[in-house]
Amino acid sequence: MKIKIIASTTMSDYKASFFSLLDEVKEHGGSTTSDFIARVLPLLEKAHFLRYRDLVLGIYSIEDIYFNGRIIAIDSEGKEFRTGTRKPFNKPKQRYAVKVSGNYSEISKVEGDDYDRNIYDDEAIQEDFEKPITKPVYLARYKSWDLETGHYDPVTEIFTLGFILASVAYGIDFRDIDQLKRFVENRERLYFYNKDLHPTIHHVIREMTPLYREDRAPSLEEIIAKLKNYRDFNPENYVDLTDTEGFRNLNLSDRGSYILDKLKRRLFDISRRNKLLYFNDRGGFLNLTEASVPMLLDYKNITEKDLIFWNAHIQSQFISKKKVNLNRYLELDKNRFLSPALNKIRLEARKSKNEYGFDQLRVVVAFLHWYNFKESEDERISSPLLLLPVSLVKKKGVKDRFELNVNDSEAEINPVLSYYLKDLYGIELPDFIDLETSSIEELVHSIKNQIALGGTGIDLKWRDKPKIQLIHKLAKRNFKLKKRKLSNRNSGLSTRSYDYSYDAQNVKPLGLAIFNNLIAKKHNELEYIINEDINPYSDLAVAERRRSFYHTDNDGEVNPMVWEVDTCNITIGNFKYRKMSLVRDYSEIIKADIKDEVFDELFSEQPKKIHLDGCQKTNLTDLYPIIQSDPTQSQAVLKARSGENYIIQGTTGNREITNHN
Repeated sequence: MKIKIIASTTMSDYKASFFSLLDEVKEHGGSTTSDFIARVLPLLEKAHFLRYRDLVLGIYSIEDIYFNGRIIAIDSEGKEFRTGTRKPFNKPKQRYAVKVSGNYSEISKVEGDDYDRNIYDDEAIQEDFEKPITKPVYLARYKSWDLETGHYDPVTEIFTLGFILASVAYGIDFRDIDQLKRFVENRERLYFYNKDLHPTIHHVIREMTPLYREDRAPSLEEIIAKLKNYRDFNPENYVDLTDTEGFRNLNLSDRGSYILDKLKRRLFDISRRNKLLYFNDRGGFLNLTEASVPMLLDYKNITEKDLIFWNAHIQSQFISKKKVNLNRYLELDKNRFLSPALNKIRLEARKSKNEYGFDQLRVVVAFLHWYNFKESEDERISSPLLLLPVSLVKKKGVKDRFELNVNDSEAEINPVLSYYLKDLYGIELPDFIDLETSSIEELVHSIKNQIALGGTGIDLKWRDKPKIQLIHKLAKRNFKLKKRKLSNRNSGLSTRSYDYSYDAQNVKPLGLAIFNNLIAKKHNELEYIINEDINPYSDLAVAERRRSFYHTDNDGEVNPMVWEVDTCNITIGNFKYRKMSLVRDYSEIIKADIKDEVFDELFSEQPKKIHLDGCQKTNLTDLYPIIQSDPTQSQAVLKARSGENYIIQGTTGNREITNHN
């Protein structure tokens, strides 16, 4: 009898390539939250345990990581830190008035006269491993610039683990340079990679993978705690708005004020036509922040006092002096469209005040960029958050001067946005905020805590500096020089050098060609800086030319899990406040606690007494009707003669009015 011995293989003995797990993740369309945490948590806890012994895992190659069928692991009992011969690259301190949000290289290749398309390349990614690393860059194959420059410590390991976590969460293979580029481009909106994952996972991966060491998550202990407790929220962090100085809510404690508030809310328009909810700056609005950015070649020369955005300098102008000279910030001579735009806004505000009796002109101090998950989670909505009542004055002179006068330091919270956020998410906003006694930072903190109370994982950020994108334009030209016979140049006018035609299908008159060449205004010698169609070196054999430019980047990233309070797009314009004037009237009545007998009677809790005596039996001679009327209209006239208050529901006719008078 032969006994067959079968060797038992446990799950812990099984080793498979890390990329076999990626294939499984891709096959299932991404990881689920529970699967992700179960797979990565043991590796993170092992790295955290080694940290207490001043050791690291030492993930020098992705081949060191394997998948045992349940978790990802590494056969490492700990390695010493590595320290390079030179110090790691440090993040440059932000000392400028604007924040650089991106760094791109635009390469234009020219072969003779044939222009290729422009190629935009993110300078944060380096594809060539042979090229020496001179600045922090992203590298393929799960490498880090820290390791390539000789450094490996816990901060480096957090970065490497972040990319491993990203692979498990989204099925990304970072050996592929194209997938790396896509990840870097979308690192601020990882939500779109896998919408089924809890937002905490997106936040953790984003915190672990910044380029600069100073921006990375400080410790694995914090990362592990977030993953273990991703469902939890501490309600002690909630801040009651009524306790904050400068925040004011209307008193709705009594029944009458509550009814008035309900009637007020019926006036709100939440359609896409309402710019108080779905804002765009087309038609009668001017972005003062964008208009104040000077046309300089070096963004480092821009100071905070040059720009109109919410900072200490502008706050003192708005709140203390209550007067802002716009000519001080806007280059009206160079930007010819600014004066007509400001004048149009001023005239529209004056017309509104004359026709409707109130001013609709407002300055938007802060915007809220948010998302409506119940309609379209991919649409970024920009809504005014803080509205400051102002007046715009034009003063005549050698050069016209525009002056912005602030009517009140108490800014109004957008009533439409406040109503909509409360209706959708239960977020309570104050009705007013006094910018003299309280700060926008307190408002941001309050909204952030209320969002966190819902346990949605949504993060609220405050954009307090304008963003720009640096564009380094590198023009490479390969010229094929031809011999030119200078002797052929003639001082007289030669029509051969002009491109003209009188063909019926292609009319190019000779006179127009001569005019454009000899008479028409030439480009300014510096106009090539902003106009890429102009080449001032067309007659020079220049092999390579490099210039740096910038443009404003105020759109931000589309990321439903990150909302933003934006004080860097201060905008002036006339909002349609006709219905909002009624809202304002309701608010004033509630604030003043005005009592009225008619209102109390209409909304009384007591049953209404109906007196029919004297109205049913009437003589036609007692009515004295001027014009014909039916019995219902006659009853309405008699009711009015009794002196009792009542309401006629429906279209009011001229017959009742005429016969009553």
